[in-house]
Amino acid sequence: MANLGLGNRIELKRHLLSPDLVTRTTWDERIDDIGLGVAKAFDKACNRKFERLAAATDLFHSERRFWVLERYPVETITAIDQRTDLATGWVSEGAINDVLQQWDANSGLVQFPANLGTSISETRITYTGGYWFDTAETENTTQPAGSTLVPGDVKEAWFIQCKKVWEVYDPLGKGIAAEFGGPKTLTLAGLELIPLVKEMLQGHIRMNIS
Repeated sequence: MANLGLGNRIELKRHLLSPDLVTRTTWDERIDDIGLGVAKAFDKACNRKFERLAAATDLFHSERRFWVLERYPVETITAIDQRTDLATGWVSEGAINDVLQQWDANSGLVQFPANLGTSISETRITYTGGYWFDTAETENTTQPAGSTLVPGDVKEAWFIQCKKVWEVYDPLGKGIAAEFGGPKTLTLAGLELIPLVKEMLQGHIRMNIS
């Protein structure tokens, strides 16, 4: 099993390698690095976290009326706590429906009837959200009830960008393609998202929170 942030190792290998090479493990570590690196680049570019996580937490200053959760679609919100000082620690705000005025599962937007606290206090929301994908290389995991499969355009954008990164390596996966020159190691930070990928991700950018 290899969770690569937006897919698993075997499906990414099918997109990067010829069919006769897919079963080889020679480049697994490098392929894992590419998959995870590109997934993190997508999170950064879209100001969100795509991967589904149970019991995820968002922290923010309490002096606000709304928040857009980092992982959406949102399946459940299980707790809302506030911390005004370290000595007291986190204190529950009570039942979810009593604390929230509205919340939208698809956008991750949660709204409060009033500010929960001051600018020096913090609010923590615990929830389950994000997109699900099968992390097992056998690809037979049952999708959790209520979860949402990663959208096809996000998945395809991941494959395209990973392929672009893979192509800068030589065919044996031991260095940088000759046209790039320079050192014999590749840092994903040096590779920007290609225009097509940026366009495919436009509809998935999370609203900025000021």
